[in-house]
Amino acid sequence: LSTIASAFDEFFAFIAGLRRDQEQVDERAEDIVTCMERDLGASGIVVLSNLVPSIRGLFPHILRRVVSDPDLSALDGRHNQPTHNLGQGNIVRDEEDAAPSAEFSRNRLHYLFRRLVNAISSPEHPICFYFDDLQWMDRSSMDLISSLLLDFDHLDHFGNMHAPSQCFFVVGTYRDNEVIEYHTLASFLEKLEGSNSVVVSNINLGGMPKDCVNLMISKALQLPLRLTRTLADATMAKTTGNPFHVKAFVKALVQENVLHWSLLEKRWVWDIEDVRAISIDENVAELLARNLLQLPDFVREALKVASCFGSEISESIVKRLSSSKEWECLVDGLNAAASENILEKQHRGRYKFVHDSLQEVSYNLMDEEECSKHHYSIGMHLISSMPQPEDPDFSSVSFNAIGQINRAKTFTKSGAFSVQFAILNLKAGKRSMEVSDFASALSYMERGRAFLLEEAGWEENYELCLCLCESAALVCFILALVDKMKVFLKDIFEHANCLEDKLKGYYMLIRSMAAFSLNEAIEKALSILSALGEEFPDPSDITPVLIRKELVSTNVILEDLTREDVLTPRRMSEASKRFWSVKYMALIIMFLAVGRPRYLPLVASRMIKISASHGYINDSAFAFIVFGQALIGLAQDLDNGYRLGKMALALLEGLNAKDARPRVKWWFCSMLAFWKEPIQAISPVIQENIDESLKVGDNEYAVLSWYTLCRNNIFSGKNLSSTAKEIALATSVSLRLQQLNMQFALISQHLILLKLMGSDQDPFYGAIPIKNENELLHYVVSEGKTATARVLYLNKMFLAFWFKNYEEAADMAAKCDSHGVFSYVDVVMYTFYKGLTSFHLARGVDDDSEKHLESGRKALLSFQVWVKEKQASTWNFQHKLYILEAEWHFFNGELDEAEERYAVAIETARKHRFVNEEGLANELFSNFHTANGNVERAKSHILEARACYEKWGALALVNLIDDEINN
Repeated sequence: LSTIASAFDEFFAFIAGLRRDQEQVDERAEDIVTCMERDLGASGIVVLSNLVPSIRGLFPHILRRVVSDPDLSALDGRHNQPTHNLGQGNIVRDEEDAAPSAEFSRNRLHYLFRRLVNAISSPEHPICFYFDDLQWMDRSSMDLISSLLLDFDHLDHFGNMHAPSQCFFVVGTYRDNEVIEYHTLASFLEKLEGSNSVVVSNINLGGMPKDCVNLMISKALQLPLRLTRTLADATMAKTTGNPFHVKAFVKALVQENVLHWSLLEKRWVWDIEDVRAISIDENVAELLARNLLQLPDFVREALKVASCFGSEISESIVKRLSSSKEWECLVDGLNAAASENILEKQHRGRYKFVHDSLQEVSYNLMDEEECSKHHYSIGMHLISSMPQPEDPDFSSVSFNAIGQINRAKTFTKSGAFSVQFAILNLKAGKRSMEVSDFASALSYMERGRAFLLEEAGWEENYELCLCLCESAALVCFILALVDKMKVFLKDIFEHANCLEDKLKGYYMLIRSMAAFSLNEAIEKALSILSALGEEFPDPSDITPVLIRKELVSTNVILEDLTREDVLTPRRMSEASKRFWSVKYMALIIMFLAVGRPRYLPLVASRMIKISASHGYINDSAFAFIVFGQALIGLAQDLDNGYRLGKMALALLEGLNAKDARPRVKWWFCSMLAFWKEPIQAISPVIQENIDESLKVGDNEYAVLSWYTLCRNNIFSGKNLSSTAKEIALATSVSLRLQQLNMQFALISQHLILLKLMGSDQDPFYGAIPIKNENELLHYVVSEGKTATARVLYLNKMFLAFWFKNYEEAADMAAKCDSHGVFSYVDVVMYTFYKGLTSFHLARGVDDDSEKHLESGRKALLSFQVWVKEKQASTWNFQHKLYILEAEWHFFNGELDEAEERYAVAIETARKHRFVNEEGLANELFSNFHTANGNVERAKSHILEARACYEKWGALALVNLIDDEINN
């Protein structure tokens, strides 16, 4: 990431320079600063300034607030730097689970860079990036570039369903002879080329043709082309037309006097046989080495030092090394190399090799032992001259110091400094994790562990070994290196002194297991909870009586809890077993919702009891949500369930748990809010939650929120065309954010819309190898994805109902019943449409009419309880109840009552802006009049229904009505 950050740093240093010019205001610079503050916000600017220091100079008013604002201070790397004292007393383990925060950190960084590029670019002022030597780019940089190129449509999805045209252009070069089939760059380029949202053009650059080489030499020697042709042919044979190699080769000919100026002829002359005799290998390494060997000793030594740092060396490092007697001539040597065009002196005093071959040759001037000695000496000197943590150079110097030590292989295999080197690697690894450079973080952790002898390391440096292994396992988990993660976890499990020191490791292991087997993950978590003293009954022992008893006892605890209590909560000690008990229970809540829903009220109750007695943590908020859900679903206690949802949000406010807020808000909006708030008012909150989730880096809940938003829009009667564009965008983004589990539900939801709209568009696109709805359903059922299967069956039920395939709708309803509980919006819609389907079938003449009637009566009873006894939102529920009551009266021959209920249902649906169900009520009223021989009123209401469906965007339903009228 350092190369990308460095490019931005130079850019913003330039912008800061423009703003310092008091003579003339640069409008473009001012626009950039204004857009950055608008798009990034104070927190985003502080986070990015840790990677791009020159941003600080653009926003002094924000950076001044860091001292007094604890939220901003927590984001500022300067205020969170580990001390450079190398004592073991500085090793502090993170008690909180760091996996989500580390994952969120990476996602948030990508999001902020996307916003940054959006802020500084426009169609009038596009941004161009040029990357050289892509074959050496690390994985974290590739991930960031992918996000910048592929995820631009995140930036403008609010109110505008069309992704903005990109104002971002990337040029990258690499040597294809160094990129084999399994090289990481190959898969990176394949990903870009396979994308529908970025245009990739490949330009293959070979060596210059012979005519161009001849022209180049002719111009350099100021000779006619016919005279230089033989020299060009020989040069071409030696260099294959590589421009850099041609230049180096000709320069070598001059230095060896093979090509020289003739005073007699007054031009450059050569002996072609001597030219052909010059020895040179394929990479011109020998030639360059011979050139460097002719330089003075102090210049060669400076080049050796510079080559130890790679392609460039910074001014701060040069200054620190120059203060040593050993390298007192370093600056003079580097400047001399720059005058020879070996180095280029760049912005802020950096020295960079003009070509990587020169860096490689300079490094190879040393044998292995001399290389190790140089790395060790440089590293130790940097450690001894380490600046204070608040110094802007601290991060750069500390990274460079341990980087040099790590490369000094023969000098650091053992010795008195091994523990200190391990500590420095741990700190460098954690800092790399903070800036989402996980590949580098893993390298530091592994190297740090290697500095400690295997068994002796645990005996003599227990906390250090534990922290290194935990951090390494965490990075492996984030990078999906499961096998390597298990190696570090095994190290922990074999050497940890107690259960408490194994808890973080087991937590990561369970999260990893859940990707392959939810049941195994649940069993492992329950076994850990048992070891922590939290026993739960076997599934067969969980009865309605047990659940009811648990609900009652926990409700007693919550009765007197007020909003003020949770806004100033007592915090639980992170060192306690109960802290981890709550975390493990929170971990498996989603697993249980999918696989063992009967456990949910028991787990939520236990979390609440522990939190009420011993203090709260962020995960306690989930207990309030899930318990509120249980109160509504099992005890029909809508008021208390909704109150607990509000209490969960207030608790997060009291704990200042901003990263957890999008998750809890999604649960609240998805599971509880619908019972009390108009669904149209919930949608903007969910829409805000998408952006909030992306800002904190929680991609999973960003996509979940997007899914919920689209589903609410369908049920609330929003125009289907705009919702279809939203779903298409959400599906595409879920693929790019690697949230593949949501792809199935989104595609199924998209299919509903397309069929209602009468569109023949194919929603089956993306990375999944599924071509139609039946394949999709078969796949999710065979894979045991019960929650997704439930959604798919429910969607098929909706479609069957709307297209008047009532037998199929009843069949899908039965399959929904066999797949457990729903989100509560789905529960209500399922009950409503199942009731309507049942009443229609009950009016038939088959043998199951009594069964269908009973099913319809149960649906009606549910709505009557919700609306009349439990005070559910009349906005969402009232017109649905009227429609069900009208159908009930229609079946019983109570025509006046039925007509009154149809009419009030139409009026209420119109008043509450449910155009879809206003149309449905009109269509059912038309059916009622048709059955009773009133053709004119039937026609009037079917035309009203047609107008509503057209407004909704359901053109397929409009066409069905047109066919009915024509027939």
